[in-house]
Amino acid sequence: MRYVQYNPMYKAHITELIGASGTHELTFYWILLALTNLYKHLKSKRIYILILAGMQIIFMFIISIQNDNTAFFVLFPIIIVQYFIKIITKGTV
Repeated sequence: MRYVQYNPMYKAHITELIGASGTHELTFYWILLALTNLYKHLKSKRIYILILAGMQIIFMFIISIQNDNTAFFVLFPIIIVQYFIKIITKGTV
């Protein structure tokens, strides 16, 4: 990791699972988790899966704000919109 002395999250490693400042890896993991939950909801039509996905997305936004995870705020909406465009155009809902 470069510039260790300038990294305010060095000791915490943000989630302590991904490594030092692994915000981009965490972003892609969260996007995959949200897409999986939305896919399961669309297939099963169970409301608790949608509620769970909503709570997870709210948690993702809160944690991303605290960790200055700007990649999440750029990539998450783009990928979610692309997923819904794919669903609408294929008519799989």
